[in-house]
Amino acid sequence: MRAFQILLLIIASESFSAFANDYLTLLLDEALNNLIASLIKRDIENLQLHKSKLLCTHFDQAHRKESGKGDRCK
Repeated sequence: MRAFQILLLIIASESFSAFANDYLTLLLDEALNNLIASLIKRDIENLQLHKSKLLCTHFDQAHRKESGKGDRCK
C-alpha cells in the first residue's frame, strides 16, 4: 500500500512538473511576443517621427527659398 502511494506521488509530481513546464513556456512565449510587438511598434513610431522631420525639413527649405522667411516647422 505504501509503495502504491509513493508511486502515485511520483506520477503526480511528474505530471505537475510537466504541466508547470508547459505553463511557464507559454507565459514566456507570450511575454516574448509582447516584447517583440512593443519593439516593432516603437520602431514604427520612431520611423514615422523621423519621416515627418525629414518632410518638414524638406518643405521648410523649399518655403525659405520661395519666401525668404524663416522656419515653419519649429
